[in-house]
Amino acid sequence: MWQLIVFIQIWFLLQLPTPDYVVLIINDCKLAKYVSRGESPERFFITLDYKDERKLILVGHDYLDQTDMPSTMSMSFAEIQQRDPLYTSDLKTFEAWANQVAYRKDEKKIFILLSKDYCSGNRFITNQQFTLYEVNVLLQHDE
Repeated sequence: MWQLIVFIQIWFLLQLPTPDYVVLIINDCKLAKYVSRGESPERFFITLDYKDERKLILVGHDYLDQTDMPSTMSMSFAEIQQRDPLYTSDLKTFEAWANQVAYRKDEKKIFILLSKDYCSGNRFITNQQFTLYEVNVLLQHDE
């Protein structure tokens, strides 16, 4: 009986809290377009213009007021991989984008790894740090 109690205590200690964010890697390297807001390089959109039922997807690191400024964080690619990230190339339908990314914004923040960072090959450099940007996701869909 005592072994069961010890096992349960150890099991609870090993349960790591789930992070309050999701990492989305923009790995559609040729499709992703970076659009700067002009007045500040920290304000930008990534457009993914799919030629299928997904249509246009906007991922924006933007704000109206300084108090609403989205956050950033820095991680190595190994740390990003440990977070079980989503990849844009795996989101093959509008529903996948809606259910796995856009609708999760209420539950968890969404941070992206830019395509220019992922596609550059820098992810293979040991301990290379990447900036992840908190974003909002906008989906265009015709009913």
